[in-house]
Amino acid sequence: ALSKSIESAQKRVEGNNFDTRKHLLEYDDVINNQRMIIYKKRNQILDSESIHSQTLDHFKDHITNVVNSHLIENTTLTGTDVTEILEYVNENLLKNDLKVEDLEELNPDSVIDTIYEKLVEEYDNKLKDFPEELKNEFEKAITLRVIDTHWMDHINAMSLLREGIYLRQYAQEDPLRAYTREGYEMFDNLLAAISQDATRYLKERIDKALVYVNNGDNLGR
Repeated sequence: ALSKSIESAQKRVEGNNFDTRKHLLEYDDVINNQRMIIYKKRNQILDSESIHSQTLDHFKDHITNVVNSHLIENTTLTGTDVTEILEYVNENLLKNDLKVEDLEELNPDSVIDTIYEKLVEEYDNKLKDFPEELKNEFEKAITLRVIDTHWMDHINAMSLLREGIYLRQYAQEDPLRAYTREGYEMFDNLLAAISQDATRYLKERIDKALVYVNNGDNLGR
């Protein structure tokens, strides 16, 4: 009887250990899936001869996020929305300002397209002065740095989330479900931040980079 009790207790312990390991692996799955997406992005950059199309995708994504942030409660843009969008775009993205009359009366998709086309026109106009190999180096170096910086911050934030998530059970909430939901919300914010900073830094630093090119210096110096 004693040996059966010991065997039964041992099986319970083994079962509990298995459940614990399985639970930990489910938490790990969340961050591992995110890691795979980020590493795929990095590898595409490293393996590509040119990432100009990806750069333009970041531009489009960022402008779309800016405009859509004004459409949370409405499907159309108010005059105030257009003014606020213009203030941000003219201050952070464009050299030659857009005006209210350029965007008023447009639907949200047309607003996005108008800003995007203007940004690409200005950016490509400056980029054409780069030698091809330096253009690629410039875009890759800045984009990789943005991705790596935000990814490290995200890992730290996910670690903090996981440390405190067990307290959710006291509020009758499943900690794993909360971690998965909030982790992916944070990951969506990460992708938006990468598009934002890639867009802003490439636009901001192209003038400085052109000085190096015109002086015959190497971009990495």
